[in-house]
Amino acid sequence: MSESVNPESSFPPTAEASSRTWVVGDVSYANSAAKFWSSFLDDVQTRHPCADCLTLSAPSEGPLHPGLLMPEQTLAESLERIDLHTDFDVVMRSIAAELEAVGLPPAVTLAVMAGDKLLEDQELTDFLDAEIFPFLLVWLLEWSCLKEAAWNRSRLRGDFSAEDSGRGVCYRIKFLLKNRHLSEGLFRRSLVMQWERTRRDRGERDER
Repeated sequence: MSESVNPESSFPPTAEASSRTWVVGDVSYANSAAKFWSSFLDDVQTRHPCADCLTLSAPSEGPLHPGLLMPEQTLAESLERIDLHTDFDVVMRSIAAELEAVGLPPAVTLAVMAGDKLLEDQELTDFLDAEIFPFLLVWLLEWSCLKEAAWNRSRLRGDFSAEDSGRGVCYRIKFLLKNRHLSEGLFRRSLVMQWERTRRDRGERDER
């Protein structure tokens, strides 16, 4: 049986828990992905100290590619395709109509486990959706030094170590990414992640 969870409480990563800088290898990262993954794992472990595995799953359009590492570049390329000579009101009406037809992005589902015990199973609706998910996934692949040619395989394993230098916390992360093709251009992506945290100053493993 799972623990009692309020289905309305999609927990956002707390600002005080998030890292300002994640060091992977010899490179420091202060981007949104680094802040998300550090604070997200901290939140999960705070809620469930004995958790040892989590799964995030959502539908996803199109292949994973390095362009997703730089979302601002993707946005700029999209903006460049807009006809600047078109009346602004016409453009906005078109966008509004498209959003209304498509609806909100699908939710990302989260399952948290401790061994064979299900601790939590819910949809994350407040801070993560299926459109954002790929932008966060590709950074795990990048930090694991996985070749781009392998990013869209049906099953892909990776691992890496990261350090939150500001708080003296080290993370060891292992994951399995499953890419299941549903239909033309549509995939179901499931991330199974295991992690371990240690304190840099004492070399002690955080209690679970």
